[in-house]
Amino acid sequence: MYSESIRVYGKYFCIFAKNGLGRIGIVVGKKVSKKAVDRNFVKRRVRYLFRTNKDLFSNMDTLLVALPPSLSAEYKDILEDVKKTIEKISHRLD
Repeated sequence: MYSESIRVYGKYFCIFAKNGLGRIGIVVGKKVSKKAVDRNFVKRRVRYLFRTNKDLFSNMDTLLVALPPSLSAEYKDILEDVKKTIEKISHRLD
């Protein structure tokens, strides 16, 4: 996925994407937080974002790699940042 896709950095996530079936992968490393509870919290937010905004991720396989600021960010800020980043990616995929 890493070598054959487009990579774009946002404020809270590094997003890798390529044309595909609309699937998502989430990576939250220990650089974000040493505590599994915190890492799972970020994953839950991203899954919720994916469920409520499936139209953003249609026709592309996406891998979201969390950056440390994603832990303390508000949900609305994360949503706005991901939307901007996905728009950049979709223009480059077309």
